[in-house]
Amino acid sequence: MSKIAVIGDGETTLGFGLAGVRLCVSCDETNANEKVRELLANDEVGLVIMSQDALKWLSHKVRKQVDASVKPVVITIPGRTARESAGSAQLGRMIKRAIGVDLTKG
Repeated sequence: MSKIAVIGDGETTLGFGLAGVRLCVSCDETNANEKVRELLANDEVGLVIMSQDALKWLSHKVRKQVDASVKPVVITIPGRTARESAGSAQLGRMIKRAIGVDLTKG
């Protein structure tokens, strides 16, 4: 069975960790490329949930790897700096309905 991984800032990964995701990787501008490459190379990971902040921190080369990745599948979610975007409220409701935890409350 494939694992779910979350990568992003500490606040985002903490929320998913509290919700039960076991593979949570905190990153910042200095190490995002390295951490994402490690997740993409991990054969046990089937889904990577990446914050938009982490996506912004990636080099063009690594971003192309993310876009081309089939396994693991990589999806992005609003990060800490995008919490107020229109889509984040809807995504927050979907996550709360799915796992019973509101990750957008700080």
